[in-house]
Amino acid sequence: MPRFFIRAEQVTVSDNGAKSVTVRGEDAHHISRSLRMAIGEEITVCDMQKNVYVCKISGFSEGEVYLDVIEECVSDTEPACYIKLYQAIPKGDKLETIIQKSIECGVSEIIPFASERCIAKIEGKDIAKKAERHNKIAESAAKQCGRGIIPEVREAMRFNEAMIDAAKCDLMIFCYEGDDTLSMKEILRDNRDAKTISLVIGSEGGFSLKEVSVAREKGAKIKSFAPISINLSLKGGSIMNYKIVEKSAFTVMGKCRKFNAETSYVEIPKFWGEHYATGGGEIIRGMFGVCLDGDGGEFDYLIADLYFPWNKIPDGCETRVIEAGTWAVFSYEGECPEALQTVNTQIWTEWLPNCKEYELAGNYNLEFYISETEGEIWVPVKKK
Repeated sequence: MPRFFIRAEQVTVSDNGAKSVTVRGEDAHHISRSLRMAIGEEITVCDMQKNVYVCKISGFSEGEVYLDVIEECVSDTEPACYIKLYQAIPKGDKLETIIQKSIECGVSEIIPFASERCIAKIEGKDIAKKAERHNKIAESAAKQCGRGIIPEVREAMRFNEAMIDAAKCDLMIFCYEGDDTLSMKEILRDNRDAKTISLVIGSEGGFSLKEVSVAREKGAKIKSFAPISINLSLKGGSIMNYKIVEKSAFTVMGKCRKFNAETSYVEIPKFWGEHYATGGGEIIRGMFGVCLDGDGGEFDYLIADLYFPWNKIPDGCETRVIEAGTWAVFSYEGECPEALQTVNTQIWTEWLPNCKEYELAGNYNLEFYISETEGEIWVPVKKK
């Protein structure tokens, strides 16, 4: 049954208690001209206050459709908790997909914002225009999935503005992959009475430490994607910080080249240089460096981003599936490639040979680039 949204004042009550609805504008045109509905056919309307009306068409006029209410109920598709999604603006048109899917999952309001690591920037002349488009996407998604309201997509704002706004909710959850975080189970267990929740999610590059600090100051609960954190002392006396992560399978897309293990520390940085010098960064930003199919001598290496089914695979690029499993995640800070290569050497020459709990689980590993001077190395492991 077709579903439309109206304002509460469009519902009127007659002297005998019967309710009727007048639909106007684009929706009226869609009912009469596009759907070619006739008197006596039924449609569903929602009044944006979680009330749902099953109606029968009683008449038409220029620009209006008249409905008689034959049944009404409270929407059972709206969650008891009001959830506001604060989404750092991703590159390309991914935000449109996020809006659609988050509405289908029950989010009540969406606030895009620009964080330090966002590639997309807020441009004043486009903010209102983009918000208008985003709200049309929201309306379409709400109709399609049977929501009782149309969640609002607000105009994009700056990070600090978003954090001030998010802090007004009963509970503010800030999603971060770093240390000193809580699991979602812990957060919800300790905040059972929260009626409004703000959920803050980063863009492809995540959040900077400065932004995490700001969120903490605003009272955010820092939600972990990897709650296990371990310190390991190596024979040489240095400390390697790592965490153990369980991750579902995912797919990457990128430019691939084969390298020899003996010369890779010299040749791979050249590969990255060529990639950006020839404009490759406009197509593949380079969120990951992926080492695959190593046999001890040669291996495939991809400069890659996450791949989603709706993405078109550019010429010269390929996709690879990274299997679900357990990962040891090592952080590094400093100028690349030196900082990354130092930690990488420690992993393979000191950590793996001396770790008593875990061993290598596959002939691949990932480099995750958070910024120019900060990142992680992901190594697949399993219990010994």
